[in-house]
Amino acid sequence: MYRKITIMLVAALCLMIAVPFQTLQAKQQNKISFQSKSTFFGSHLQDVIYANGQYVAVGEDGTILHSKNGMDWAFAKSGVKGMLQAIAYGNGLFVAVGDDQTVLTSKDGVAWKKQKFTLSSKTVSILKGSSYVPEFDQDYITTSTSIIWDGKQFVMHTEFSNYYLEDSNRISQTKLPLISTSLDGVTWSTAQISDYLFDSARKLKYIKGVYYLFSDETIFTSKNLKSWTELPLESVQDAAIGPKGYVLGIAMREGPYPHAGSMLVTGIQSNVDIGKAKKVIDFGIDGVRSVDYMNGSYVMSMFDGAIAVSSNGTAWTLSYPFAGSGDSDSQLALSQTSNRTKLNKTIWDGKQYITVGDYGTILYSSDLKDFDKASIKDVAMIAGGNLKGIKYEKGLYFTYGTNGNLFVSSDGTKWSSFQSTDTDGAVNRISSSDTIEDAAFNGKDFALITFYKYNAINFSAEAVYYPESGSLQHSPLEAFNVPYDVKWKGGSIVARFKDGNVHTFDTATGKWSTSGTSKGQRLDNSVLKASGNGITVKSKELSGSNTASSTDLSKEELVKSNWLIGLSYLDGKNKWKEAQYTLYSAYELARGKYVLQMDHVHSGNFRINALIYGNKEFVAVGSGGLIIQSKDGKSWTRLESGTYQNLNGVLWDGKQYYIVGDRGVFLTYTP
Repeated sequence: MYRKITIMLVAALCLMIAVPFQTLQAKQQNKISFQSKSTFFGSHLQDVIYANGQYVAVGEDGTILHSKNGMDWAFAKSGVKGMLQAIAYGNGLFVAVGDDQTVLTSKDGVAWKKQKFTLSSKTVSILKGSSYVPEFDQDYITTSTSIIWDGKQFVMHTEFSNYYLEDSNRISQTKLPLISTSLDGVTWSTAQISDYLFDSARKLKYIKGVYYLFSDETIFTSKNLKSWTELPLESVQDAAIGPKGYVLGIAMREGPYPHAGSMLVTGIQSNVDIGKAKKVIDFGIDGVRSVDYMNGSYVMSMFDGAIAVSSNGTAWTLSYPFAGSGDSDSQLALSQTSNRTKLNKTIWDGKQYITVGDYGTILYSSDLKDFDKASIKDVAMIAGGNLKGIKYEKGLYFTYGTNGNLFVSSDGTKWSSFQSTDTDGAVNRISSSDTIEDAAFNGKDFALITFYKYNAINFSAEAVYYPESGSLQHSPLEAFNVPYDVKWKGGSIVARFKDGNVHTFDTATGKWSTSGTSKGQRLDNSVLKASGNGITVKSKELSGSNTASSTDLSKEELVKSNWLIGLSYLDGKNKWKEAQYTLYSAYELARGKYVLQMDHVHSGNFRINALIYGNKEFVAVGSGGLIIQSKDGKSWTRLESGTYQNLNGVLWDGKQYYIVGDRGVFLTYTP
């Protein structure tokens, strides 16, 4: 069966996601090297294993962590910056796999080597009678989502996707599953097992002599890895077998959002009726990430920071490791709320459980009831989300972002959370549900502007006086509004919101007042400007409203316009002219639709998020690890950032550059 999904370009523009991009980039890459700091580490960890006396966890940005005891961890150098999805151990070897044909091997889990793994018409056995043959000559994207050791060999699943711009200016997608085998992690044999793959296949398991590949629409099964059968069971994400039978982890699709569910069955067969609610246990949680049987229990690692445990597959106990972890003395004070954290994998080493998840989460427990947070060498604190900006004011460096995080430093090297105490000595806190979008410092106290978003129709913003000592003072809540900026003006805070409202706080009287802009116009925070050396540069996020002809553009014009980014400079005649730049290649733009389907990425248009002038040059940062520089504002060069995360803030302090971004990314560069 051949299935080809075609998506209109306009829809893709609205939903485009920035990360992760492949290394096939636009012609750029200056040799300037930014140094990545692990100070605010927050990468999602996808998988963990215990073997050969070593714990190893893998995840975003090529992250590999290793530990001897499960409590104290350290970074290993992977040499890659894409997502590592899974890890296995066998034949005296660790093998980690991930995006863009990445295969890494290690004997000890510490020193890693990248292996050559290439998919082409010469290396892939095509399925007989397939109505769709992989188009290796087209732009394609791969992600190896799962790897196992079956006792004799490594078996890996790779999701192959063709994404390219058609002449009709649409993005086209074709997907299919590939299975690869190897004895040593170096030499691989790959075969196509189906002529289509709808949505995604995440988990490969080997249970009682049968291989199972779980996808959103079907389960592929095989006893010999040569002939495969499809079971029409939708939404089964993973499965495990124990004495009571098989437990299926299900993404139930009742209502607008999937729910995590489980079902105990005697066998994984096509006649299993998942649709009957009386047979399925609905946990009321957004989703399930993995299911395993260990230490006498079925264990499900789930969304919403939850773990479900059952001895019989029918009666379940839910644990929430982050529940009640808000106070500063808690060992699980990870600066994040549980509903933002997926727990992706839990293992049992014979003495303790280890759980890994989003935002650098590593937990250990003896009973899956009480949990402790593991430590990671060189990580001062876990940001638990995204850093939105960085500044240097009144002799203080500070960076801020999601989960109410505000970090400060006197030298830009040693960082700590800003400590504010109330009049009675209690610690002041910004809600972990709030994102600090902008901040200002007057030498003693902070002014903040925050944003809370529950969903697309329930959001609000407010300004906050955040003193070193004394009570927090919140402005009136701006329902259905978005922050613009906040500044100190003398002894007052001035906070502006996108709809034109302005809140002013007088520290002398301790009162807020509200006004509007003189003309009541909306403020546009998609337009960024920077000036220096007599030159002004403007960056603007474009949209369908001001690129009405976007559906009629040629491939070349799409690449030139970069779809959603506009860079221009002010010439000597006071007229704006388009700058010369190529920020993303056609391949990267097409790939944006692909990552939309990956649950480890976050949304955001192709855009520039920050623009400054410093060190006699303009520097801008943005989506997908974008860093560009220009001396004159006319011609721009793209620099290698070493990350695929969105970059949100850039600072030049007179000596070096600081750049912050999603997942706690923190980069520095000294010219």
